[in-house]
Amino acid sequence: MEHEAVREAVVMSKSDQREQAYLCAYYVSSEALSVAELRAHLATLLPEYMIPAYFVHLNQMPLSPSGKIDRKALPKPDYSFEMEQQTPPSNEYEVALLDIWRDVIGRQHIGVNGNFFEIGGNSILLIQVHGRLSERFPDLLSIVDLFAYPTIRQLARHIENLLSKEQNTFQLSPIRFSKEVFTNGAYTPGDTVEFRLTELQVNYIMWASKQSGVDTESVLLALFLYLFSEYANTDQVSVACMSAPDIAVPIAIDLSSISNLHELFNSVGKQKTNSGFRVNRSEWQHMRLERLGNELYAAFTTSKNSSTELNRIFNLVVRLKQSGKSISLQWDYDSGKMQLHTIHSWIRSYSDLISLSMAQYLRESEEKN
Repeated sequence: MEHEAVREAVVMSKSDQREQAYLCAYYVSSEALSVAELRAHLATLLPEYMIPAYFVHLNQMPLSPSGKIDRKALPKPDYSFEMEQQTPPSNEYEVALLDIWRDVIGRQHIGVNGNFFEIGGNSILLIQVHGRLSERFPDLLSIVDLFAYPTIRQLARHIENLLSKEQNTFQLSPIRFSKEVFTNGAYTPGDTVEFRLTELQVNYIMWASKQSGVDTESVLLALFLYLFSEYANTDQVSVACMSAPDIAVPIAIDLSSISNLHELFNSVGKQKTNSGFRVNRSEWQHMRLERLGNELYAAFTTSKNSSTELNRIFNLVVRLKQSGKSISLQWDYDSGKMQLHTIHSWIRSYSDLISLSMAQYLRESEEKN
């Protein structure tokens, strides 16, 4: 062991009651050394998987008649722990970790302050723990995290911090369509289609925004969300709204709880101004917007961000351009995922929806009055 206090040492491979192998070190010294000290010393000399799970202090090695170490006479490791090491769990994360550790290590007497590698754990068992934690907390922890936080209490605090950080991270649910909407090509930026509203449609949008007490962007975005709820055949749809440079706000609707267009427009308008959560562009690289299967991530914006930059995150970016009584929508899309005829179909449907909503909103206003 090359430790100045250790006069003699031997390491043996043993099996626990579940036939899982582990390493146990027996050492002779004038007094017992702490497991933490021995592990720290060996960590400078050996890879983690070669560091013993247990250390047994002996006054002298048992010898055979021939004068060699009698390995069969070496005692079993003492699995008892001090009371402070058996501190009970104090929250749900510690309880979950304790259950996993007990099951993987095969011991019941484990405290939240005990080091995983000092109570029977090893690198192989750590991989099993990581697998179990990945089922409970998908994509949250790495193997490195488990080495860095070797006690239940430390790891539980780390998990709690990570989950808290995720809750303060921009999150957006994808819009799920039928698979035939999409192609399987690689990301291809730069394809754009522009749709200009008619004078009648512009007048309606401006009137509806005034009647609802929201801006024109909220009305157009609300109809955009409604359109994709129809295409995706779902009541719940969300997109990213960027009304200011470098700022994104998640906007979501649930049509099952909305009874008319006035409520729809107001719901979107309130979320834009009162969502309470915004994310800077510098954080976009950390957003987990996976481009998988039939899932689509969309953004609606009035800012002058680079369409290529946005499309590296969102499959579809609709940019609102308004000047006086002229309104147009520029649809920037990933042509590696969507075909041009699909975009044209969506734009035609969006134009039809604007016209249809005109009559519907007029009826709602008359009934309200």
